[in-house]
Amino acid sequence: MLDLDHFKAINDTHGHQHGDAVLRHFTGRVLATLRGADRMGRYGGEEFVLLLPETRTDDAMKVADRVHAALATGHPLDCQLSIGLATWQGKDDTLDHLLARADRALYQAKEQGRNRTCRA
Repeated sequence: MLDLDHFKAINDTHGHQHGDAVLRHFTGRVLATLRGADRMGRYGGEEFVLLLPETRTDDAMKVADRVHAALATGHPLDCQLSIGLATWQGKDDTLDHLLARADRALYQAKEQGRNRTCRA
């Protein structure tokens, strides 16, 4: 789960058109880091979910690192983001539980200072 840090301040300071440009830039940069089988979806206003099929936790952390790097290039629309990483726990796991773990890890990343990835 990915959440753009301080996105409301971007909209409040620069306007919603600028905020929309940041979202488009963010989406393009993230999609460029993904493999063909990976999926990205918008989960809320500035929250997104990545699905990385058949990806181990260590490899998912590498994807998160690539996402952070792709948004720290000095481009005027680059932004910081917090990422909560959770992995599928097997046949007894549910989507709701997976999302809840990712959400808890996301809030942990926010509490630890933002612009980082935390694992559930």
